[in-house]
Amino acid sequence: MKFHKLISLAADSVDEYVFEYAAVPFSRYAGNVAEAVRKSSVADKRDSIPSAPSVAVRSLRSASRSRADYGEKVSTAFKIDMGLLKTDSNQSFLGKVWTIASRFTWERSATAIGNGYSHLRNIFSDKNESVNVDYYHGATLVNKNTSKGEWGMTLGPYINGMDMEADPAKDAMFTHEYGHTKQSKIFGHAYLSAVGVPSIIGAGFHKKLGHDHHNEWYEVWANNLSDNYLSDNGYLAEAESFEKSTYPSVQNPDWYFYSSIAYYAGHLSTFLIFLF
Repeated sequence: MKFHKLISLAADSVDEYVFEYAAVPFSRYAGNVAEAVRKSSVADKRDSIPSAPSVAVRSLRSASRSRADYGEKVSTAFKIDMGLLKTDSNQSFLGKVWTIASRFTWERSATAIGNGYSHLRNIFSDKNESVNVDYYHGATLVNKNTSKGEWGMTLGPYINGMDMEADPAKDAMFTHEYGHTKQSKIFGHAYLSAVGVPSIIGAGFHKKLGHDHHNEWYEVWANNLSDNYLSDNGYLAEAESFEKSTYPSVQNPDWYFYSSIAYYAGHLSTFLIFLF
């Protein structure tokens, strides 16, 4: 037999061996892998499609949370409006009657804005920073606890704040804002122009050009009104806790005070022109 025929027969034998002992098992292994992949794909699709019971449970939980959030907001809204009828227990009967009547007459403008702003904060608050309402001797605190730092704004009997507590023994800022509720009763409709507007502008200049917002005359007066109320009604612990360093009882006029004189003069001139 010639040499090249021997080589050909040897090659054919190798091909038959490879097919029988290597290719066939490999094809079976490949088929098994393909089948496993197919089953895994089907299982993944089955798992990715939520079952009807799970969808129902999720929907119920979501609806339950929505109803709970809605119910909480409705309850808070009711408490906000109840603030219109809250009075000071230290007042006489006639004093309480006038307090309520004043909110719908003499203090109507500031009270309406304060009430509306309180409702807006409640409506647009999220569950992580929900609004809570508390009362203190005729004042209504509408507060958010956020740990972002205190601030407060008073309109009529409504004190809107952040990280505040309706307790003068624990919160000096609340004590200060409570004094503004007293100012609102005194100024009535003029509270917004006499105190509200210049206070907001002054707060914008706080610690700028050497100005201290807490040193503005109506801010100092609010401190004294609140301090006198606490002292006169026997709340000595509350009065003693008032931070005089932050909320002074004596004013030291600066440039903003003299600028505000021009502001008030302009308002007075406009009023006189309109009157005559």
